Amino acid sequence: IKQAIIMLGTTELQKWMYLLAIREMKNMHDSGVFQQLMIVSLFRARVCEQLARKNEKSYSEYFLIGMFSLIDSLLQRPLQQILMQMPLEDEIVDTLIGRETKYSPYLKFSTARGKLKWEEAEKYYSKLKSTGIDAQELYDEAMSWAENAVRSTMKK
Repeated sequence: IKQAIIMLGTTELQKWMYLLAIREMKNMHDSGVFQQLMIVSLFRARVCEQLARKNEKSYSEYFLIGMFSLIDSLLQRPLQQILMQMPLEDEIVDTLIGRETKYSPYLKFSTARGKLKWEEAEKYYSKLKSTGIDAQELYDEAMSWAENAVRSTMKK
């Protein structure tokens, strides 16, 4: 495990562990609701990551923010209880519990875009100063990626 952490880095290892957990939980939650929650969670993760790639030096944390944004619904446990057990930096935890951080506009944009709240999404998109990214293309690519990830994980 120590070598895996060194080779992958903690953020990449967390992503990998999350996807493994999804696969394992499939047997416990083989329902359409669980799959939809997973798709939305991964959609948010992908949107946050893709936007951050254009704006930030480090973007792995942004994927985690989106990915863990629905962890309480997925695990059917209180968010605070889950977050206390995870080795996440304080700013990520603050974002997930609703405090304003540098990550907040990314998560809020991905959430609004996923819910098709166009005006709200546009408000956050303009805050991100994301030049060169078409919001519709980003939505389409992220949704396709999330759906394919969940489908392929659920098949195994």
